[in-house]
Amino acid sequence: MISRAASTGIVASVLLTVLASCGGGNKNANTPRTDLRPFKEVAAVEMFEKALEEAGLASERKTEIHIVGFGPWKVDLWVEGMPLVIEYLTAGDRAKLGDHLTSSKVGEHFKLIAVATEEIEEGEQLTSANSRYAVVFDDRDYVYQPNPTSEDRYDITIFEIEKRIRKDAVDVIEELRRIMENLAAETEEEE
Repeated sequence: MISRAASTGIVASVLLTVLASCGGGNKNANTPRTDLRPFKEVAAVEMFEKALEEAGLASERKTEIHIVGFGPWKVDLWVEGMPLVIEYLTAGDRAKLGDHLTSSKVGEHFKLIAVATEEIEEGEQLTSANSRYAVVFDDRDYVYQPNPTSEDRYDITIFEIEKRIRKDAVDVIEELRRIMENLAAETEEEE
């Protein structure tokens, strides 16, 4: 037979175990979040368009370029008045393109590579007449937590991603304008 003190101790420990398993605290505090989502391509392209419009630049969607070693590809945005196209890579794009649009990052979240505006022959050089710069953004750099929790203050929200995309779009436009101004100044000095 169990003494009264022992039975009280057993009941107390069982009760504490039950209470500990009921809510309270983040049960997954040390578990990495696997439910992150990349920001949608359509929404990102719309944000890039808006940034271009605010900078006084027109753009056109799904214009064909030629990627050396790959072939034709429809970029997300063709920027009028600047030698620039914008591509927001998704998992589907990466599967089709392989490593044809890879390069070292120029900005914190984007890459800059030269692409042809027309089909070029093997070995033919890219020139200012037949090429543009492709600014390549990768959706893996723009992931967010669709259901952020108050327990995990490190969750990146969709609002933070939207802010980052706006900033990156403005940074690209400003940097390219600076490069274009420098090239124009160098050309004037040579003449």
